[in-house]
Amino acid sequence: MTDLLIRVMNLSVASQRAIAGSIVFVIAVGVSALIWIAFSLLNGNAAAIEENRIALARFEATIAVGRAMLKQPITSATVSEFLVGENEAVMQANLQNRLNSLAGTAMVTVLSSGGIPSDELDGVRYVGIRANMRGSLKAIHGALLQLETGKPYLIVREMVVRVVNQGRSAGPVELSVQLSFLGALDPTASTGRKAGAP
Repeated sequence: MTDLLIRVMNLSVASQRAIAGSIVFVIAVGVSALIWIAFSLLNGNAAAIEENRIALARFEATIAVGRAMLKQPITSATVSEFLVGENEAVMQANLQNRLNSLAGTAMVTVLSSGGIPSDELDGVRYVGIRANMRGSLKAIHGALLQLETGKPYLIVREMVVRVVNQGRSAGPVELSVQLSFLGALDPTASTGRKAGAP
């Protein structure tokens, strides 16, 4: 090592500068490589953390809905699988009441709701409503889960989801949801009922 240093010291100034520059270049490349590896690891960890956070939010929403359903009285056996009401207008009003009730339980705000034209498929008549809702990801997930798993059975025909506060705050993700859903009338009952008919 000493002999090497003596040889370097005996070289010309230009050669010494060239050797020093090479050493600095190698060190800079090594440091850059280490920084790049560190950033890659951090980005990978951040993505994994975000995925775990979303999954945890879904699990928490499911658990919350399960607890709410356990607290409700056991009356599902007597609830019809089909929409009930004197006419389609009454059925739509019942759907709006059910949506408001579920939204209140899940801490979701119903901005507006209203009836949509009824439809008929394979001899079965469907009546539904359209609604605009707003709430956190957890709350919206809980409300939709209750809506689709309870009775009477409902079908979400259309749904548009938008993120309201993306990039604006560090709080929970808040969503704006526009959806329309339908429920079936009992095909064995009278099919002559129209909207507003007694």
